[in-house]
Amino acid sequence: QLIVEEDIVEVVYDDQFTLAARIPKKLRTTSLGIFTEAGPVNFSNVVVHRLKNLEAIPIPTSTTVSASTSNSIYGTAVTFTARVAPWTNGPPTGNVVFTIDGAPQSPVPLTAQGTEGVASLSIASLSVNGGMPHSITAQFTGSAGHEPSSGSLPGGHRVLPKPLAITGLTAANKVYDGNTAATLVGTAQLLPAIPMGSGSAHDGRPY
Repeated sequence: QLIVEEDIVEVVYDDQFTLAARIPKKLRTTSLGIFTEAGPVNFSNVVVHRLKNLEAIPIPTSTTVSASTSNSIYGTAVTFTARVAPWTNGPPTGNVVFTIDGAPQSPVPLTAQGTEGVASLSIASLSVNGGMPHSITAQFTGSAGHEPSSGSLPGGHRVLPKPLAITGLTAANKVYDGNTAATLVGTAQLLPAIPMGSGSAHDGRPY
């Protein structure tokens, strides 16, 4: 049996023999190896306690952020995923708050994926933003056994204008005459239908 109390490691063998040692640095880890005459003994999922009231010390975490695609098309959904690691000692608890361009979104609960806690946010309402990338960050709010941490999407996320398909126009028969001009006949229609924009050239909508 292994008992860890910050800077004291105690090994109990067969509930009879005890070996305790003070180490030069306080532990804040989830795995520990001890060398014996018979070879090394490794322990995983170690819970480190404080001496006072045997209070468990939260494990430091790191949060990374990724996107389902590097660039998305206006009006289509993109999914942002936050991964919190390491995660041990039971299923993940706590929430992740995604922030887009400084605006926090609704908290997303963590779910288990291997040794990580994972949270995802899908959104289809991002603007083209004048061609500039959107800032995407994720904040893990922490839990009883894990410290808070945050991360951001490297380079942000760009939204590209949606291509417009024009129908209802036909070019009049043209005999090649050395130029590229042609007369179009008909009424133009924009497909697919997209809500009209504000008239600003960078909002990604027809106007």
